[in-house]
Amino acid sequence: MKPTKQLLFAILTSILLIPSSLSAAPFTKAAIQIQIPSSWVSSTPSSSMRAGEWKIPKQKKETDEGEFVIFYFGIDQGGDAQSNLNRWKNQITNSQGAPAPSEISVKNIDGLHISQIQSFGTYSGMSSQPGVPPLAKPNFGFIGVVVEGGAEGSLFFRISGPESLIKSQLPQIQKMIDSLKKIDSSEKKK
Repeated sequence: MKPTKQLLFAILTSILLIPSSLSAAPFTKAAIQIQIPSSWVSSTPSSSMRAGEWKIPKQKKETDEGEFVIFYFGIDQGGDAQSNLNRWKNQITNSQGAPAPSEISVKNIDGLHISQIQSFGTYSGMSSQPGVPPLAKPNFGFIGVVVEGGAEGSLFFRISGPESLIKSQLPQIQKMIDSLKKIDSSEKKK
């Protein structure tokens, strides 16, 4: 079957008109830049440790929205990648209370060393108040990312939310992570 000129034109037009799923305005911190998915809603960071914070809109069947947080602690602060991956691994448990299976990946992008953990189960996170146990959230997803190699230190990402929401966002999350790049201080806007 030979495609017609109209069909080829329609296909090319639709490809060119598909809006980018990542934001037009990148987020920059510690001489590292990232493109945030355009459907995620920026909010005021709830603590001084948070460099940026976004809400991931819930799906129709979800009761909770997701959250993406970028943490920045300064040069040589926040711990190494392996320590963070180990800590995060224990924040998602299976039905028996043991750490849930997790997928760990490591890659380099634009001279940045990216370590990532992804896990699904009951998310306990960290308590916001000393002495108060964190609220356990069943059927949650968690992705933790350590970005090392920035001229001004490392960034730490936490993506969490209902399992089905996080799973539906995995392609966007991967595009976001793949957008990471170093910038020199003359390019910084934040």
